[in-house]
Amino acid sequence: MTFEQFIQDIYTKMSDKPKDWRKGQFVFNHIEENYGDVAREVQFQDKIDCFYNDDKIEEFIEACYKRLNEKTPNKKYHALMLFDHERHLGISQDPTKWVHLKTLKFGNRGDLALYAYANIPNPASQLIDALSEEELEKKEMQMIENFKDQNWLNENLYPYL
Repeated sequence: MTFEQFIQDIYTKMSDKPKDWRKGQFVFNHIEENYGDVAREVQFQDKIDCFYNDDKIEEFIEACYKRLNEKTPNKKYHALMLFDHERHLGISQDPTKWVHLKTLKFGNRGDLALYAYANIPNPASQLIDALSEEELEKKEMQMIENFKDQNWLNENLYPYL
């Protein structure tokens, strides 16, 4: 997650805050609820607390983001790509033609990606992971190309179906 995405996650949900909460109170609670105990670490270890002081919001967000990145330096991004035969979808009768139906992205929750994969009835679906969202996008495009390559399918898919 980029810093911009982190900020966007916080501020887009700000409109849902209870009316009697201060902005800093919301920011603290949102980070605490959605990103683990990093908010408390910043509050007590870094001595930056926006809960009662809205002037500390930006500094608090920056410190939380820094701590999140320190905790997950090799964080992976996970996705499940759903594929099916054109034949199963009624597009053609050719069993060698595949359609990319959808890509489900799970962020750093590889456990959820694996759970979803285990519960998908189509064994052609593929799990992919990467160290960045940009790399994940490239792998997604490569996987779509792989499903057009009969040699790749013969070696990497058909033996397992």
